[in-house]
Amino acid sequence: MISSDKELGRKLREVKDCKVRTLSSHDDHVLNKRQESYEVGSEANNEQPNVWIPDKVLPGYKEFMMEFYWECSKASHRILAAMGTGLRLGDPKFFLKFHSGHNNQLRLLHYPPIPAADLQDGTSARMPVHSDWGSITLLFQDDCGGLEIERPDAPGHFMKATPYENAMIVNVGDLLMRWSNGLFHFQKSIDQLN
Repeated sequence: MISSDKELGRKLREVKDCKVRTLSSHDDHVLNKRQESYEVGSEANNEQPNVWIPDKVLPGYKEFMMEFYWECSKASHRILAAMGTGLRLGDPKFFLKFHSGHNNQLRLLHYPPIPAADLQDGTSARMPVHSDWGSITLLFQDDCGGLEIERPDAPGHFMKATPYENAMIVNVGDLLMRWSNGLFHFQKSIDQLN
């Protein structure tokens, strides 16, 4: 939900400006990827400093986002420790040595309206088929949904990831797949029109 104020939510959905990146795949097919994003990281990471919306524009936003950032970091630590236990590592917290929280990224994504014909003919995409490069990704969907995950039994075929209120999806990334020698493996995902 964009806002509890339905009129404000309607107006925000009408905003047309968005980041458009043109991607070229191995078959030279050109694809416009349309999304808006806002990214937050650790305040201690001086190499990639946060750019904050002024507090007078959105009061409390910075504090809320930093608290959420660190709550997600704590959740990822619990998940990684559980995975270490599942792999029967000598030290179940082995993965935590590589996850200080200061190099994480919290990305808020909004996919603006795209004509259905552009999605169907393949000239535009919200988020093309991809795998995540890190260890794990925590995903929170709104009630619009759109996330699809590659079926493990049918590569190249995708199933909808139905959004559930207050639920989190954990994607295994390329790095954790490699670290676990394939015991944990990623599923490619795509964001489609829902």
